[in-house]
Amino acid sequence: MVKCIKLHKEDAQKAINFLASKKWLNKGYVLGKTQRYVLIALTDDAKPQEALKKFGASLEQRNLQKLPEKTGNIKHILKGVVPDKYFERLKNSFDMIGDIAVLEILPGMESFEHSIAWNLMRKNPNIKVIAKKASNVKGKFRTREIKVILGEKRTTTIHTESGIRMKVDVSKTYFSPRSGNERLRISSLVKENEKVLVMFAGVGPFALLIAKQHPDAEVIGVELNPLAVEYFNENIRANRLPNVKAILGDVKEFVKNTNEKYDRVIMPLPENSWAFLDDAFKVSKKGTVIHFYTFCEEKKIKDIEKQINEIAKKENLKVKIQKVIQAGSHSPYVFRYCFDIQVQ
Repeated sequence: MVKCIKLHKEDAQKAINFLASKKWLNKGYVLGKTQRYVLIALTDDAKPQEALKKFGASLEQRNLQKLPEKTGNIKHILKGVVPDKYFERLKNSFDMIGDIAVLEILPGMESFEHSIAWNLMRKNPNIKVIAKKASNVKGKFRTREIKVILGEKRTTTIHTESGIRMKVDVSKTYFSPRSGNERLRISSLVKENEKVLVMFAGVGPFALLIAKQHPDAEVIGVELNPLAVEYFNENIRANRLPNVKAILGDVKEFVKNTNEKYDRVIMPLPENSWAFLDDAFKVSKKGTVIHFYTFCEEKKIKDIEKQINEIAKKENLKVKIQKVIQAGSHSPYVFRYCFDIQVQ
């Protein structure tokens, strides 16, 4: 039995977005469906009263079908496969992108990688390819080397997320399935008829989701990687989204050559975001919200806010930090944060 809310079907997507933004959406279960209603699983720490009031929902305990893990603990699968002296060094999680599982095999454990892959594939028939990260993310296209360990010899797949189908090449385009909840959070903030700019758009996950959930929005995605833009355009056609446009090019050149101002600017490139914050301000107007991602320690958040304000002043703008969201981890004590910045 799992705690869930029951509501009318027409409110399902809005409720999913809302729960995801609050981190109350339990993604381990499928949606329960009847002719008129849906059942959405909640996390144990969810505070459902706000959702019940917002959507006219009811709180129930139901048996919902569990989803196969897309990113999860795999140590239980590998107990006895890897010698005990190496077991604690195993990474607990893996990324599931479409039907490709991407593992992190630590140095010194390469001799066990085929056993690890075989046992993982045996337990999950939905996996068709098992690959490992063979380098860190690097280069101007933010890609990493990927080595296929087991299964079909390919690195391309179709990944489905929040009703969007995306073609991805895990070795030649950047994509993180772990940002799915954050993409839902941002999309839930988009208002009617917004003009949205997505910098460093990749194969289009932010742009496609916003365009899908807000058909009255005008969405522009700018990306430097030609293959990513090729896939982005394929994904636009596959999802039939006429309100989103993929642009191949450098963000700085795009900003330099446009007179457009946007209601919302998304900057999902924490590694080098500071170099482009002034560009985000240049295409902003009063009321524009910028979602600025960067890596930092929690104790440095106030310093980051001060830096943001200093850059805004150089562009003759005043800004307000609406919210700071921890949107992933990077290394011990360093996290990926999103600063939601509103131009005043």
